[in-house]
Amino acid sequence: MPDWLVAGLIVLFAVHLVAFGVLGIKRKERYYLFVCITFALLVITFSVRLWAPEAHVAGMQLYWVFRIAAWMSAAVSLTMLVRRRILKKSTPADG
Repeated sequence: MPDWLVAGLIVLFAVHLVAFGVLGIKRKERYYLFVCITFALLVITFSVRLWAPEAHVAGMQLYWVFRIAAWMSAAVSLTMLVRRRILKKSTPADG
């Protein structure tokens, strides 16, 4: 992946991190915390990939450690999203 694309993804994920952070503060819902964690991990992943691609932990490239953590966080946030949608549909509408 070219450096310009990695840098662009860092910016894209950082913008999403800020946007969902603002939503989380305004709406005070735990769901946004996991979305923010996911985007923070993605920013870290691609930052390490760009500026320290040779860094290793336990024989694994460091950016992969953060990437796997981001996948796990994304799985949690997507599960929470599905749960929110199901609960919203099962709740009777007001009025």
